[in-house]
Amino acid sequence: MAELSGKRCAEVLLEYAKRQGNLEQMYKDAVFVRAVLQKHTDLSRLLSVPTLSRRQRDHILEQLFGGNIDGGLLTVLQTLAGKRLIGEFPLIADHLESAYREYMQEATVQVCSARPLSARQKQSLEKRLSETAGYRSVDVRYKVDKALLGGMVIRIRDRIVDGSLRTKLNRIRDELLSAAAEQAAQENTQNEKREGR
Repeated sequence: MAELSGKRCAEVLLEYAKRQGNLEQMYKDAVFVRAVLQKHTDLSRLLSVPTLSRRQRDHILEQLFGGNIDGGLLTVLQTLAGKRLIGEFPLIADHLESAYREYMQEATVQVCSARPLSARQKQSLEKRLSETAGYRSVDVRYKVDKALLGGMVIRIRDRIVDGSLRTKLNRIRDELLSAAAEQAAQENTQNEKREGR
């Protein structure tokens, strides 16, 4: 299933939930199902076995989730299982979570730093992000990547603010290489002019 199809499926689920008046419950159900499928990868493999009939797949999902999740979501799961695409549901749930948070004016921010941030640094960063992001609430998720060398990379939805030392060093390198190439070209032009005289 293409990324676009997963996103479209999430949008349809979101609109369905809005019409049903159970948006928050749909979000919680999708997160629950995603967690179950990610924890029990053998379930996805079982539901994708070609010899399993659609009826058997539907029965397994009904036994696992029926009565515990929204009926529309169960139908989507059964449809995916029928096409042996149940393994794609975590991607759909990711898109649904993103769309839900956008609708609720909540943002999930990913902060990647070269070293772990202290509680004080996290508090300061979260306050600043809340003030500048334009959302009612901000959920910050932290990750450490020593390859950054220093600084941090902040991702809010499709925006990336890269203040890492690695990126700054790469920019300096690129500027130096560009300046060196430009200087070499100028020297070459001057040498050609002298030789042409």
